[in-house]
Amino acid sequence: MSRIHRLAVVAVLAGLAGPALAASGQGAAFDLVCTGQSTLSDVIGFSSTPFGAPSKIERRFRVDLQTRRWCEGECSGTHELKSVTDTQIIFSESESTDSDQVTAVSRENGHFVDRTRIISPKVISVFMTDGTCARADFSGFPKLLF
Repeated sequence: MSRIHRLAVVAVLAGLAGPALAASGQGAAFDLVCTGQSTLSDVIGFSSTPFGAPSKIERRFRVDLQTRRWCEGECSGTHELKSVTDTQIIFSESESTDSDQVTAVSRENGHFVDRTRIISPKVISVFMTDGTCARADFSGFPKLLF
């Protein structure tokens, strides 16, 4: 394969990094500084009972869309992003018979949500963090040991 053909292949493969990355028009690695509030409530039937006043939160995520890795806070270790689309980043998402959880941010308006529901026969407990994220310079991931 000639040098020109190899460069063409590299250019094509670089374009396959994903439409979400290409559509962002920005670097693939960044921090997100999210502020908002957390609430805890129980849902019984169609009514919701909050426990205490909402508490203000600030959370910082480190994100690399190219490697599809992320971490939070002091970043003792990284995790794989669950999903990245043109419009949202889903950090984590899980579901079982008695609970579900999702942590996600909108790439369009910065809206952030982290919701955990615990489902029992008589009540659903919901822990919800809701807020807005702003992009910041990437502060890096921990160094690999091996």
